[in-house]
Amino acid sequence: MIRKLTLALGLIVVALQPALAACPPPPAGSTAEEIRAHGERLLCIQQQLAQDAERQKFQTDIEALNRSILDLQLQNKWNALPRPETMFPAVVLP
Repeated sequence: MIRKLTLALGLIVVALQPALAACPPPPAGSTAEEIRAHGERLLCIQQQLAQDAERQKFQTDIEALNRSILDLQLQNKWNALPRPETMFPAVVLP
C-alpha cells in the first residue's frame, strides 16, 4: 500500500515538474498582492499542464498515424506477393 502511494506521488511530481519550472515560485504571506501572485502562479501551472496534455495528445496521435502507415505498407507488401498456383488433385472416376 505504501509503495503504491509513493509511486503515485512520484509520478505526479514527475508530471508536474515542467509546469512548476516554467512558473514563478510561490509567494510567502497573505497580503492582497501575494494572494494575487499566487493566483497568477496557479493559472500559469494550469496553462502549462494544458499545453503538456495537448502536446502528449499530439504525440499519441502521431504514433497512431505512424502505426497505421506501417500497417498499410505491410498490407501492400502482402498484396504484392505472387499468388501461388492452386493445384487441384485429379479426379478419378470409376
